[in-house]
Amino acid sequence: MKKIYFFVIMYFSVLFIYAQTENDFEVTLTTDNTGAVITRYKGGAIAQLRIPDHIQGFPVKEIGSFVFQNNYNINSVILPYAIKKIGDEAFYGCRNLTTVIIPSNVESIEFVTRSARSPSGGYYNTANFGGCNLNLSSMAALKQRSYHENFTSKSIGDYSVTLTNDYTGLIITSFRHTRNSFDVSIPGNLEGMPVKEIGRGSFVRQLMWGDESNGRLLIPEGVEIIRQNAFGGGDKNFGSNFTSIIMPNTLRIIEKEAFSLCRRLTNVIIPEGVTTIGDNAFNQCENLTNITIPSTVTIIGNNAFSRLRNLTQVNINSSTNSNDRIIGNGVFSFCDRLVTIIIPEGIIEIGEGAFSNCSSLSSVVLPSSLMRIGNNAFINTRLPLSTQAELRRKGYTGNF
Repeated sequence: MKKIYFFVIMYFSVLFIYAQTENDFEVTLTTDNTGAVITRYKGGAIAQLRIPDHIQGFPVKEIGSFVFQNNYNINSVILPYAIKKIGDEAFYGCRNLTTVIIPSNVESIEFVTRSARSPSGGYYNTANFGGCNLNLSSMAALKQRSYHENFTSKSIGDYSVTLTNDYTGLIITSFRHTRNSFDVSIPGNLEGMPVKEIGRGSFVRQLMWGDESNGRLLIPEGVEIIRQNAFGGGDKNFGSNFTSIIMPNTLRIIEKEAFSLCRRLTNVIIPEGVTTIGDNAFNQCENLTNITIPSTVTIIGNNAFSRLRNLTQVNINSSTNSNDRIIGNGVFSFCDRLVTIIIPEGIIEIGEGAFSNCSSLSSVVLPSSLMRIGNNAFINTRLPLSTQAELRRKGYTGNF
């Protein structure tokens, strides 16, 4: 047993120390004769590859084409600090390669179009790291250095994710609930990359798992955008079954229809910092009873809170930083139980039909900043004559 144990230790020691010396590489000079180009790897099996900073006294500035192609032993690579260029298909097919530490000096990750290797003809674009199993932070580091290959969505546990457009974080593209509980706490990061966006339609189909009456969702700090239909039905006839949603303080944008048709939703707090609530964002969330709109919100989109049949309280926080806030068309239309609304200073426009068919609405407080009131914004309400007169003086021409 001791001999076997010793053999295992020796084997992994070999794997980890190979390629730490310049003798494991063949090299040539760069075209300007200032650095070394690695043209061939001649060392043994290696799991953690650390390429030397210097070979024969010259800084290693380039990795040549195909040098490590289809090397199944490598699972991590640390590139030298002076590296400027990675050649065509240098690590192509290294299927166990997960981690690449790439320095900021890299200027070129070579992109070549070749004749196709299949009988169908045509062309294909080479991929230096194609066929690797790179982790998300390595993908991001490569893309930040203008790497040409488009990485596909990656599955990690219950989630599928892709990189944000600036490659600094992750977008959740889909969610697959696999546990009995319907409570969900979205992770703040995956493989060292922060989650920054909840992607379009990513949670909308999660309906029938666990206790539907107590489904709670925690969106982590760091998330900045909730995309269209992330939890809502849109042109479909359903939304997610979460009853309570906790949003992060980092949130800035709630896109259109993000929570529409989430009929079981009873509790949601929109945090300060949100600037935009998109069209139909909470449309037909029938069990919401109160809504607080932060002072940072400048645009409340069309029908954003329409058809909230049990809504009794709306708090639109006043803002000292904005005098161009807009309540869009039909925002609170068909909110049957809404009795009172206080519209704060800074609101300059109330859109067409904004409070239409709010059949219990009997009290409205208007700001001095209000400049425009859309047609039929207060049709089919119970506003008293004094409020109607005030609205007329503000320029309202619609019906009551």
